[in-house]
Parts: sequence; C-alpha cells; structure tokens
Amino acid sequence: DVNIKNKEGYTILQLTIRNGYYECLETLIIDGKAKLDKKGPRSNTALHECCLLGLDGAEPLRILLKHEGDASWLNDKNESVIDIAAKQNCPELLQAFSKYQSEKMLKQQTTYEKFL
Repeated sequence: DVNIKNKEGYTILQLTIRNGYYECLETLIIDGKAKLDKKGPRSNTALHECCLLGLDGAEPLRILLKHEGDASWLNDKNESVIDIAAKQNCPELLQAFSKYQSEKMLKQQTTYEKFL
C-alpha cells in the first residue's frame, strides 16, 4: 500500500517529492493509487511538500495539480498550499497554480457550453 506512512509519518509520495524522484510521481498516483490528500508530519500533504521545496517543487507541483491536487488543503498551522507557495517567494510555484486554475476554468466552460 503506497499510502502507508513510515515511522517519521511520511508517505511514499511525500518522500518521492522530498528526494527529487519526480519521474515516479505519475506511476505512484495512477498505478499505485497514491492519495494526494494524505497528510504527513505537521499535516502537510504532498502539495505542501512541493511548495516547501521552492523552485525545485514547481515540477512535482504541476504534476500533482494535473492529477486533482487541491491548493486549498490546510496543514496544522492552518496554511493552505498556496499560503506556503507565497511564503517561498517563488514565481514558478505561483505560476503553476495560475495555469492549473486557468485550465480548470476552461474545462468548466467547455462542459457548460456542451449543455447549451
């Protein structure tokens, strides 16, 4: 089970991000059914872990957002994923959120237009 936590409280998905093995992320999510909302230490999700990495977290963040990661998830300090990204002062992280939100809105509009 890829969602089991190690003795420090991290899931395999979180450790994969922290250790820079981004090429494994989609396999863990699609084939392994890794849960993106699973919380680790300090109640951080895998998305929080991406943002804590600053620039290095931009690539895995884009992957997790593509697979329905939610930027509104909160940790034990009541910080959302976007809050942590903003604190990192890293434009690439914020651009990943912006791109994700834009694509999400376009999909919703396309779906809506199909029913007109």
